Amino acid sequence: MSIFALLPNEEIILLSNDLIHKKFDAGDSIIKQNDSGDSMFILMEGLLTVYINIPEKGETRVAIIGPGNFFGEMSLLTGEPRSATIKADTAVNVYEITHNTMKNLSE
Repeated sequence: MSIFALLPNEEIILLSNDLIHKKFDAGDSIIKQNDSGDSMFILMEGLLTVYINIPEKGETRVAIIGPGNFFGEMSLLTGEPRSATIKADTAVNVYEITHNTMKNLSE
């Protein structure tokens, strides 16, 4: 993945050992806009939809995420609240990367 392209092989191995596998059913929310977050996700299987709550319009679909893509990286890197809600359109398999995993890579 491009986001990890500059990591040395040793750190990629450490990262892969700390991945957390999670499964979600169609309709489940993986993350919710404005929630706190300190992790990111890699979608391995399934389809996700990205929604943003727009004042006076409500929840609005803004993107679709397919396998091999990642999301949640801004909260992981900055600690800022989630900027969108991401829901499973189908059954999905994701891997979660936590802030602690990334912190351990830099030590």
